[in-house]
Amino acid sequence: MQDTSAAAALVAGGSDALTTAADETAATAAGLLGDFLATGTLTAYDEAVSSLSRVRNLAKLTQMAHPDAEVRATAATVQQDIDKRLTEISLDPAVYQTLAGLDLSGEDAATRHWVGRVLRDMRLAGVDRDDETRARVRALQDELTATGQAFERAIASSTRTAELPPSALDGLPEDYVAAHPAG
Repeated sequence: MQDTSAAAALVAGGSDALTTAADETAATAAGLLGDFLATGTLTAYDEAVSSLSRVRNLAKLTQMAHPDAEVRATAATVQQDIDKRLTEISLDPAVYQTLAGLDLSGEDAATRHWVGRVLRDMRLAGVDRDDETRARVRALQDELTATGQAFERAIASSTRTAELPPSALDGLPEDYVAAHPAG
């Protein structure tokens, strides 16, 4: 799902297509993480997290912009599921230890910097905390996702308008002004 046409086809496929893609991506990511933990292959970790992030972003866009309420609801559920999976990865001590144990001496500066940032972000997320604290972080992340989605739904469903004098459009691009005539 790395190209735009595949993403467009997925969104056009509706709820079932989105759920199937999310399930398949989650299964693939789990396999890649298993490979990463077994071999320490950085590409497997990167592809696992990247593929989950791509599906999450598509679900978020679908939740915000799809005309069908059922598809939007499915997209919200998919986003919540993927967010949980990404949180689990960020709080997984085995993933952290594997990343921290990699010999990056043969890698370029950008890769070393990236891995350092990932490790830092995992520590900030609480990977180095006890089980109880990590469980609380998971619950807070779930709450943040739900609150963010509720906020975004409120914005998307708003029907408020602003009445401004034509002079308020002064300085804006001509095509924008033409598309927003007075009255």
